[in-house]
Amino acid sequence: MDSKLNLFLRKINLKDEYFDFFKTSTLDKILINKKNNHFLVKITIDRYLPKNILTNLIENKSLLSPDLTYNFTVRNPDNNILLDYYPYFLDILKEKGKIKLIDIYKDSLVYENDTLRLIAYNKKEEDRLKEISNDINNFYHNIGFTDYIPVISREDKKLEEEISNELSNISIPEPIKKDVIKEEPKHYSNNGTPRRRKSTDEGCILGKIIDSEPIKMSLLLGEDNDVTVEGYIFGAEYFESNKSNFKIITLKITDETDSVACKVFCNEDEEYTRLCKALKVGTWLKIRGYTKIDNFSKDELVLNARDIMPVEHEEEKITDDAIEKRIELHTHTMMSAMDGVADEVKLVKQALAWGHKAIAITDHNGCQAFPHVYNLVRDYNKGKEEKDKFKALYGTELVMVDDNVDIVIRPNDGNLLDQTYVVFDFETTGFNAGGADSIIEIGAVKMKGGEILERYDELINPGRPLPAKITDITNITDLMLEDK
Repeated sequence: MDSKLNLFLRKINLKDEYFDFFKTSTLDKILINKKNNHFLVKITIDRYLPKNILTNLIENKSLLSPDLTYNFTVRNPDNNILLDYYPYFLDILKEKGKIKLIDIYKDSLVYENDTLRLIAYNKKEEDRLKEISNDINNFYHNIGFTDYIPVISREDKKLEEEISNELSNISIPEPIKKDVIKEEPKHYSNNGTPRRRKSTDEGCILGKIIDSEPIKMSLLLGEDNDVTVEGYIFGAEYFESNKSNFKIITLKITDETDSVACKVFCNEDEEYTRLCKALKVGTWLKIRGYTKIDNFSKDELVLNARDIMPVEHEEEKITDDAIEKRIELHTHTMMSAMDGVADEVKLVKQALAWGHKAIAITDHNGCQAFPHVYNLVRDYNKGKEEKDKFKALYGTELVMVDDNVDIVIRPNDGNLLDQTYVVFDFETTGFNAGGADSIIEIGAVKMKGGEILERYDELINPGRPLPAKITDITNITDLMLEDK
């Protein structure tokens, strides 16, 4: 057990007999939201927590913060014990007032075909389970289970047989003949389970016509049950579970004020294929759904789509109406590492479209954009008179380094792998290590022949509170530095 985890477990008064379970575990991160004092503690463990240890952790978390969430990564998961957690979690939901009668849900979660599923045998049960399915998925994700737990609708054959038998003993008068209504065909999953397909309005990609006005994505600041946005797709990712028929399309959408990930859930092959074809990169969409902090997306705010429809969008054309055109003499392209994202060819074409006569490419520490710009300008200038030609100015910004500073003391010409040396690292209270900042952690390893001979790690109390930014970067908190 690493020292950070040991300190944390003692701070929350974990029972002594439970410490053996964490012998090979590590405390990965402690994330703190200063606004609401929420703690997210990430721990890696070998196997799922026994229920008694999990209960002790949750009951004692208020000693550190009343709003604390654990997130476990399990190296060797044994999914056969996952059902044991379910009654305990239902008790938690009941205490929070999210459910009233536990008996309604106690048999809903099943483990079959190597996956967890929430089974509903009628529409009422399906609606109930969908109301709490996010809570259930978040709970199981936090204890280390990585798959999504879908709500599966199944007909209750036993109940159907009982009703059929009852009806066979009752004399029923001949019904009045009515026009026959053609029944919609049922849709089945790969395992033969009937699925209820959500009807899609004409002109929509998914769900119903959206008549609500969209808001700017820059205003998406937290969880909301009813959100409408409008934007275009600039990226898409696809997930198909190998343990069930569950599928997720994750769209990356933007309206130029901000961007958000939008998830579309599906469990039918035919519907999934249709959605993949309709949701192409570059398509403008109007989307209505709900936003939620998604544990599967590294605790990012995600928009879960209920309704999607395509929209017409006219690109705003920006023109340069100045009589005397400007010339950009300081242009960074994507060839400037960490300092530019624009394609150099698109930049030159835009300057041409605006009627500019020249542009200067001045990337940081590189000239990789030069050939692309040169070829484009050469082709553009072919056959033109001198006054109509476009000019490219080639430059670069270089970083000057003082090479007289000694950064190696007592050097020798030996092979590094044959030497005994120490690799060390410091964490400090700020970003000015040569000024007023103090050391809060020292870590070091002694190396030889590519092997670690010794390790050293020590936390140090600087005598003052840590800035929030340092806690975010190092995951070291004031609590961890007490008495160090």
